[in-house]
Amino acid sequence: MARPLSFWMNWPSVSLKKSWGAIALGLGLIGMAGGCHTAQPTIAPTTELAAGSFARKWAADLGLKNDEVTDIYVREALVIVYTRDVYTRDHFAHVLDRESGENKWVVQVSAQDVKLRPPVVLKDFVVFPTISTMEVYNRFGKEHRSVLAKGLALRSGAAGSGTRIYYGADDPNGGRVVSLDLAGSQYQNASVNWTLQTHSGISATPAIQQGLLYAADDSGGIYAVNAESRDPIWATKHEGREDGVFGTGARIQADLKADDYGVYAASMDTKLYCIGRTDGRIRWQYFAGQPLSHSPSVTATTVYQFIDGTGVVAIDKLQGEPARKAKWTVPNAIQFLAEDEKYAYLEQADHVIMAVDRLTGAPKFKSKRTDFVAYATALKNNTVFAATKDGQIRAITPNFRNGLMGEVVWIPVAGESVAMAR
Repeated sequence: MARPLSFWMNWPSVSLKKSWGAIALGLGLIGMAGGCHTAQPTIAPTTELAAGSFARKWAADLGLKNDEVTDIYVREALVIVYTRDVYTRDHFAHVLDRESGENKWVVQVSAQDVKLRPPVVLKDFVVFPTISTMEVYNRFGKEHRSVLAKGLALRSGAAGSGTRIYYGADDPNGGRVVSLDLAGSQYQNASVNWTLQTHSGISATPAIQQGLLYAADDSGGIYAVNAESRDPIWATKHEGREDGVFGTGARIQADLKADDYGVYAASMDTKLYCIGRTDGRIRWQYFAGQPLSHSPSVTATTVYQFIDGTGVVAIDKLQGEPARKAKWTVPNAIQFLAEDEKYAYLEQADHVIMAVDRLTGAPKFKSKRTDFVAYATALKNNTVFAATKDGQIRAITPNFRNGLMGEVVWIPVAGESVAMAR
């Protein structure tokens, strides 16, 4: 049955089960609680860590009873975990501190299996988009209000900046990008700043960078406008497109990404494009050989792209020919998770975490456990965030010093890797 409101208002009294003694040790961490939410956490055995091994930074138990984890996200200083009640199909959002794993707040966001889009964290708000509303909370999980998507069914996820949120919606004449201002109190309605008509529907989440908004539609068009005024930015001309719209050869359903260097679009025309942010010209493109339906992950120097049937490829973002070649391919990887100066951390198809050499893609070590069902991609620092179906959340980091005490999760190996006991 659904939880009463009083339960959520008093959530700190059933807060995450963590071992503060283990945190005081720095790398001593809680073992897997397992079973139902009444199980007590146990302190995992610790050992001396060798340089090049990995340990759990923190562990948290959401205390789930009827819920199952569906997704986990990293947003600034927060880790946000989505769960769904297996009986009522209600959706909940658990908000944790990224550094400590401490519970901050938890709310029921939607009911009756209304799908949640990925969360958007703004300066003053945390926003949970659904198919027809924006569920808006302040940064403390209070002052909730439900903002209607102005009669337009949400097709894409949302991007945000300041007090504004941007999303793609269905429209009788194709698609529409909406700019919605969330400024105001709990009792004030949000206002539409502007809308942008697109040729087709919008499946890809827009991207925003330095005041410019980028959106792609199902016809393969990419639009660039001033996020404040909707004024077009690009002066490009593509056959069959209106002026200022970049054209790819097929549908774009993967979320757009943007940074100071460019705009990144994975298209069903088999190409990954890097486009100049302000001029709309191709900086480089990668030919994948098959349609691209997954969004790239972009770090300071590298673009990681998952390709169905191929694996994860790494592409040098800054250097190379206009027709980029992949630096390496890891065939059994399905998601980029994090990186540091030496390694990239990837999820395998069997949910095992693997570390590969950033320069060559050669496998170095991997985890044994396979009960993680959801991972978050973290573009800053090398912490991997993972969740099990029953609500065990883990932050896992590498150790590069000898002599520290903690629970070993991974160890360096030669060749194809061996696994450490869980």
